[in-house]
Amino acid sequence: MKKIYILFLILFSCAKIDYPWDSRALDNILLENNKPIMLYFYATWWDPCAMLDAKTFSDTDLIKLAKENFVSLKIDAESETGQKLFSHFRGTGLPLIIFLDSNGVEIDRFYGYKPAYEFSIKLENILNGTNTFTYFLSEFEKGNYNAEI
Repeated sequence: MKKIYILFLILFSCAKIDYPWDSRALDNILLENNKPIMLYFYATWWDPCAMLDAKTFSDTDLIKLAKENFVSLKIDAESETGQKLFSHFRGTGLPLIIFLDSNGVEIDRFYGYKPAYEFSIKLENILNGTNTFTYFLSEFEKGNYNAEI
C-alpha cells in the first residue's frame, strides 16, 4: 500500500501543466475579452520557436501568470490565417511575440527566444504599463527625451 501511495504522489506531483493557449479567432477574442492579448507567431521548423515551446512555455510560474492575466494565441505563421495576421502586424522574423490591449491596439513586441524568467518580466511590464513601446512613446510625447527613462 505504501508503494502505491508513493507512486501516486510521484505521478501527480510531476504532472505537466500546459500553457493556456486560446483557440478562438482573434476577432472573437477582441469582442469578448478585457485582458491583454499575446500573439505568438511561430514556425514548426525554426529552433528558437521550438525552444520557446519546450523551455519557456512549460515554466509553471509563467503559465500561472499568463493564465490569470492574458489571453494567449499561438499562431502558425505559415498557415493561411497566420500569414495574413503576420502580414497585418508587419512581422519580419520568427518567433514574433506581439502584445495587444483588450481593444486590439499594439502595446509592445519582440522577436526571438527568451528564457522563462525574462519572458515573465516582459509579461509583468505589459501588466504594469512600464518598459513597453507605448510607455516610451507616451513619455516622448510628454517631452521626456531622457534616455534613462
